Amino acid sequence: MVKKYINKWDMISVPKFPESIKCKLCKKDFIPNQCNCPFCGQETDISYIIRKQPRPVLIWIGQLNWIDSIAFGIPLSSVYTSSLFKVKIKIEDCNFFNIPQEKIRPSTAIINQATRFSGNTIKIKKIFGKLTNLVIQEEINNKMFEWFFREL
Repeated sequence: MVKKYINKWDMISVPKFPESIKCKLCKKDFIPNQCNCPFCGQETDISYIIRKQPRPVLIWIGQLNWIDSIAFGIPLSSVYTSSLFKVKIKIEDCNFFNIPQEKIRPSTAIINQATRFSGNTIKIKKIFGKLTNLVIQEEINNKMFEWFFREL
């Protein structure tokens, strides 16, 4: 039996991402699929109303594969705005597998929205690409470590 492992720099799709976001002001986590009613202030979960689309995610792992190390999923966005914790990824920086050419677009790795993954949370149907540019990989590594230790 051959086991298929997720490796660092693989790109996958996940059904929802991120689970929570840290507030810049108070530093507490909140769930983005909840909001307060503008009339009474009651917190309401809206996730069952809004259909969640699969989100492309770049896998970042400290070791060779997620079994040996801590793993993070870095969301990939098609929108780019300059920021300390964002890295622009061009199409030529990656290898894509079995994707129609018209669906391939440049993306932005949003480091400060990375979410911890574990073996139980990563359920892959398909790895759709791999980040291959060593310079971009090193830039993401540096920004990940800067983001990790910034909170200490």
